[in-house]
Amino acid sequence: MQTITAHSDDLPTHDDVRAILDDWEYDSDEIATDAYGTVREQKKETLPWLSDLVGAEKDLEWLLQPSCSIDALMPCPVVEQPGCATLHHSPLITTLLSIYTVLVGWFEDRALKHHFRPSAYAECFLWAFKDCDYLHEIMTEGLQPLTMTELPFLLRDLKQRLATFHQATQSSACRERRRYLARKRDHNRRAANQLMEGLFERNAKLLVIRVDLGYTEYAAPYMDASMARQHRQRLCKAFQQHPLFTRLLGYIWKLEYGEYKGFHYHLLLFFNGAEVRQDIRYAQRIGEYWNITVTKGDGVYFNCNYLAEERYHDNAMGLVTYHDAKKRKGLTHIVNYLTKIDEYATLTVRGDNLGHSQSPKPHRGLDAKRLGRPRRHASPA
Repeated sequence: MQTITAHSDDLPTHDDVRAILDDWEYDSDEIATDAYGTVREQKKETLPWLSDLVGAEKDLEWLLQPSCSIDALMPCPVVEQPGCATLHHSPLITTLLSIYTVLVGWFEDRALKHHFRPSAYAECFLWAFKDCDYLHEIMTEGLQPLTMTELPFLLRDLKQRLATFHQATQSSACRERRRYLARKRDHNRRAANQLMEGLFERNAKLLVIRVDLGYTEYAAPYMDASMARQHRQRLCKAFQQHPLFTRLLGYIWKLEYGEYKGFHYHLLLFFNGAEVRQDIRYAQRIGEYWNITVTKGDGVYFNCNYLAEERYHDNAMGLVTYHDAKKRKGLTHIVNYLTKIDEYATLTVRGDNLGHSQSPKPHRGLDAKRLGRPRRHASPA
């Protein structure tokens, strides 16, 4: 398990996001339970492609540094082939190839391109380098020596492409999309944190449950975003009507798509911790409700509360008290992931792909009723 560092502005770095992926996303791709109670193995998929994109975004930002110049490349002569040289010692060429392999591999050659839009910087890179024969040749055949006649033409081509990438990142379209995604991230992050803070202000204890809700390997290929949205709306309607959710105080959901899993939801639920116990059993019952009642047998679920202390470095599931700094930190990390991940690849579906219940209204007046014992200390958050 990796350690996730804290920052003054509470926004995760690229390395933080990869650590969060490693900490709690990967397990949900291994097994799931269907409507018959059968544990099914599923192909692991979410961490590799998302982690690759996070790494590529970090490299794209490095590529924008003034020090990244084609003019600084120093070709190395090939002793065994007089009159030939290679660029294999160049960090710039290595970075270009790494970015090219990830972006072309995931957005040009895989089904993900039909469901996701790359980041703003990734789009600029693909615009400039997608048809680069040199990078394509290295990706498919490995690095080959270049003749001294070929070398000047290649360096000129790479220099022009890199300049095109830089210019594209400075365009109004790129800047506006980055600002839009940042505004959306900040809005969702503030709203989710306000929801959790409001719940903790009114309740000394919360029972936090996370279940991942998806579809069987037979149903997933036929479930589009519209059907997934209908199932989510059916589940949210049950929050107001079904006895299972009588003590539910709030929730956050996030729609995602996997190459093998198809559309699926990450669902975070907050119950009244003073009245509800047995989080693992509750998560199981919610998953079974999704499988049997909501999807009519087409669903699967993953119970994230089961063995949560062993699985997750920053575990945020189970009973969380107002002063439990460790678990509340884990909740912050989950919200950071759910609200930031769209900056790397945006799911192209109609409507929102993240939602939550309304934040409770703040207490008014000195006589406002608070649940739980009086607090002697301020919030740890």
